[in-house]
Amino acid sequence: MYIKVHPGQTRNCKAIASNGLTELFIWKRQKAEQDKDELIEELYRQIGQLKVELDWLKKSGINI
Repeated sequence: MYIKVHPGQTRNCKAIASNGLTELFIWKRQKAEQDKDELIEELYRQIGQLKVELDWLKKSGINI
């Protein structure tokens, strides 16, 4: 069974798919960059917390 499709319809579908896929990959790249930035922020926060804890231990005279 064959279905006839007008060439204009296929052209429109290709254009929609092309634009949609481009936006999808751009969104994925932006999401990956955002995730990386959030991870870096969390790691810096943990480093700061560990420095505070280490300074507190040094001031309290506890040897580690």
